[in-house]
Amino acid sequence: MSNEYIDNLKNTIREYILEDSTIKDEIYNENVDFIFAIEHPLGNDNAGNPIGKPFAIVKPKGKNYLNIKSSIIYGQDFATKLENSEQSVRNLFKKNLKSIFLNYNLLFGFNLQKNLYTIVERVYLDENRSFISKNEFYQYLRKVLNAHILSTYLLDDFSACTPNPDDSTAGDENGSLYM
Repeated sequence: MSNEYIDNLKNTIREYILEDSTIKDEIYNENVDFIFAIEHPLGNDNAGNPIGKPFAIVKPKGKNYLNIKSSIIYGQDFATKLENSEQSVRNLFKKNLKSIFLNYNLLFGFNLQKNLYTIVERVYLDENRSFISKNEFYQYLRKVLNAHILSTYLLDDFSACTPNPDDSTAGDENGSLYM
């Protein structure tokens, strides 16, 4: 891809982002043509807290694609709870989490040492076509956002419904896993 194409793509993506997101940082790295660290969407909830989720828009150097990524970091309490769960419960949780990403046709990866997972939409570019449209860009971004939100719901459900081994209600309707 020519430098002119990449510069135009970068400027176009920046314009798209600024319409409904906040650019938190523009990261420079020798392995990429550009990275935008963003928060999407703009706005606040009823309590005044920002509703935006962290994303990275990455164009790797020498590649004909753009990655739209979101990483979800879960707390040590959750990691400990997951680790102390029965193997069948851990497997069910991972299966349900993966099914969200597969249903959205997204790439994903887990880093258990850092208590995080990453969701990626890979958008292939064609230098013979004028970039991706604003509508396409936001559809891709929304797809990753939806998977991000659904996966955090799953984290919440798992955390709330996994019985504590010392809990005398384990196994009844208030302490069972319902996923």
